[in-house]
Amino acid sequence: MQCMEHGVSLSTLITGLIYVAAATFAWRKGQKYLTHSLAVIAAALLTLTVPLEFDPAETSAFWAMEGVGLLWLGLAQRSSMSIYTGLGLQFLAAIAWLGGSPLDADAGYGTTLSGVLIALSAWGCAMLMSRSDDERLSADMSLVFQFWGLIWWL
Repeated sequence: MQCMEHGVSLSTLITGLIYVAAATFAWRKGQKYLTHSLAVIAAALLTLTVPLEFDPAETSAFWAMEGVGLLWLGLAQRSSMSIYTGLGLQFLAAIAWLGGSPLDADAGYGTTLSGVLIALSAWGCAMLMSRSDDERLSADMSLVFQFWGLIWWL
């Protein structure tokens, strides 16, 4: 039996989509806690698909943008888990970017674009935090993410 070239990433993608379908079914049946549980598993699997399929620069861009989306969703739903997962993804994006040896002389356009997307995502997080009335997010955290974005921009 031969190995499939993208087998692991396709498996996590398909499994994640199955969990999305299951969460949708549970939501239609009014099963609130089951829906949330299935959605979290789906999000984890779909997030895991990215580094299995893409290089570190692309992974960092995906995770940075996903982090802003999760922060926005968490603020809209008042969900601590989504807020802190979104913020954590910002830092994981940086780790993924650094893991791809971006300081090599032959680092390409994709690596530069990923760094720009991390900066823009950090500024998006700062904007969301500064506009939020959530007491968990202080103005200091907004300033931290503004500075974080500036570092990535430079």
